[in-house]
Amino acid sequence: MRTLLEFLPLATLGAIGIWALRKQWRHFTPIAFVMSALVFALALPPSAVAAEIHHGDPSYTLPAGQEVKTDLIVAGERVRIDGDVDGDLIVFSPSVTVNGHVKGDILGFGQEIQVNGPVDGNVRVWCQSLSLNSTVAKNVMSWTERTELAEKATVGGTVTLFSGASELDGRVGGDLLAWVADLDLNGTLGGDANIRGDRLTIGSTAQIMGQTKYRGRRQPQIAEGAKLASPIDVTLRKPGPDYGRIAYYWHQVLLWGAAFLFGLLLLFLFPAFFARAVNTANKAGVSIGLGILLLFATPIVALIACITIVGLGVGIAALLAYAIAVYSAQIFVASWLGEKMMGIGSGIGPAIGRLAIGLAVLRAVRMVPYAGPIVGLLITVWGLGALALAIHRSMRTQAVPV
Repeated sequence: MRTLLEFLPLATLGAIGIWALRKQWRHFTPIAFVMSALVFALALPPSAVAAEIHHGDPSYTLPAGQEVKTDLIVAGERVRIDGDVDGDLIVFSPSVTVNGHVKGDILGFGQEIQVNGPVDGNVRVWCQSLSLNSTVAKNVMSWTERTELAEKATVGGTVTLFSGASELDGRVGGDLLAWVADLDLNGTLGGDANIRGDRLTIGSTAQIMGQTKYRGRRQPQIAEGAKLASPIDVTLRKPGPDYGRIAYYWHQVLLWGAAFLFGLLLLFLFPAFFARAVNTANKAGVSIGLGILLLFATPIVALIACITIVGLGVGIAALLAYAIAVYSAQIFVASWLGEKMMGIGSGIGPAIGRLAIGLAVLRAVRMVPYAGPIVGLLITVWGLGALALAIHRSMRTQAVPV
């Protein structure tokens, strides 16, 4: 995420450059069209195979001995795969059990996912609990509250964990990358381990063949008998930001620059809407109330839409739009604050100055211990509500007949 935010200024500058060259775009359009068509044609597979889609009523089971000859997309209250899938398995369900052979990848969205059969591809899940008791030929990525890699489980590639609590008792052929609260490592790791968390326990049966880096709040606990290729590189971190490091302030400057360039992009592309959103921020009470509702209700509605096959595209698009709106909320509040500090002026130059000063003040306030996160949340709901009101007013203006 930090790399993405630091890359954002470069991407925004590129977008501004494209906007600045918009008058010359007609000269590039034929070439761009031909090259895009050529790349698209080369990227097409030799043959297209449609996926098999099922919606449980209320549950779905693929019986043992049956085989799906293509990708399988399934949703239901309970999903049980005892047969084989000759392709990818994409599943949306509170309870998922896979006992059969999946020759492609597993993409799982649910509450509890248990994989007992072999997987020839990758396993990527977003759920509350993942239990892996089989062989995965490639990689595992887990966004869960709890992840368990059983003793007989084997992963041929890498394991990436974003988990509250994890227990790795099996064998991993590649590297381990983990952002966890608690990690118990008792299995074999063939590559390097890069771990960030609150607690790390390495059991007596653990074996790490590469280098191990750990960054956390407590010293790792290493049992006697654990086999480590090299001593663990331990970095203990204090709660909250480290105000004594220059890198912290440099990172704040990068965050300010990313927000500033993103604000410039909005200002140049949508000047009228930008001004309307800033003016809407004057109604702080209404904006904050609406922002609180949107901040918590929007992702819930989008995730509910993702559970249904028909609404999957709508839900993903809504989540992407939601992420952009949450990030852009600070832009409108900063411009409003800059206007209060510098006064109202006409033209692009004063608007850019108000944006830069406002973002700098907000960034400095966010650096204040304890109060910073509260101010950040207030800015987000305030700007999000102002953005929603501005969109509503724009739609009403367009709907008025001439």
